Amino acid sequence: MVARCEVGGPDCSDADPADGPARRQRHAPDLTAVRFPDDGQRQSLEMFKMYDWFPMVFFPFKIIVLGTGMFFAIKWHHDQAKKEKAKKNDEASGL
Repeated sequence: MVARCEVGGPDCSDADPADGPARRQRHAPDLTAVRFPDDGQRQSLEMFKMYDWFPMVFFPFKIIVLGTGMFFAIKWHHDQAKKEKAKKNDEASGL
């Protein structure tokens, strides 16, 4: 087992002083073993987990809504142009 060395931590006793900070930076801290002193910090960590899924849900929803709106806006303008063209043809044939 590799000893985790933190500044001032109990596992630094076997660290070679010549290694310096390089030995401390070699191993990433184990974030799953973090203990929170109160429940408020745990809730704030869970809030950050919630924000991870929000873009994956919101952006596809946004693209679908805006795409649908653009489709109907183009369709409406196309239909209006078709109505005007038909109206002009009716007026021209009636003269």
